[in-house]
Amino acid sequence: DCMDCHNRPAHNYQPPAFYINNAITSGEIPRELPQIKFAAMEILGKDFNTTDEAKETISREIKKFYGDNFPEILKNKSQLVEKGIKGIQNAFSKNAFPEMKVRWNAYPNNIGHLEFPGCFRCHDDKHLSSTKRVIKRDCNLCHSINAQGYSNKLQVAPVNSSLEFRHPGEDVNDKWKTMNCVECHTGLNP
Repeated sequence: DCMDCHNRPAHNYQPPAFYINNAITSGEIPRELPQIKFAAMEILGKDFNTTDEAKETISREIKKFYGDNFPEILKNKSQLVEKGIKGIQNAFSKNAFPEMKVRWNAYPNNIGHLEFPGCFRCHDDKHLSSTKRVIKRDCNLCHSINAQGYSNKLQVAPVNSSLEFRHPGEDVNDKWKTMNCVECHTGLNP
């Protein structure tokens, strides 16, 4: 059944790491604020009972974060901090509904495999297809990677071929071959 894998027929409740990135990219949260994403992730990992409680906590904790760590910014650029607070609150309000117990990890998005088990629920080298073939855990079954890496170290595949996935985190090495992405990528930790 389609819904075994594709369980998002309506609203996509994004993880905080995604919706905060989007708000920073759009300018809703000022990128000039140092460590704004870090501060937001610390707050957005919490459970809230109401939207008002969440908004109050976001405002209080962001002001406290800048007061403790960057007092000159809180004093001299308070309008930027206020814009950041409003941006975080707005992004939160589109993706979490505390009164209904709705947040990104209450309704996992199993299309993909980064923040939730998704594809790896079956693509794990342990499940068998109806014809008794092993359902492989192989990135190249679904992805044809023709280029990867940072622009100064870009790896490009020859025409009509693809590359084996290489994790961009240098400290990961080959661990990604035996771990699921969700073991590190939590929705709060991209």
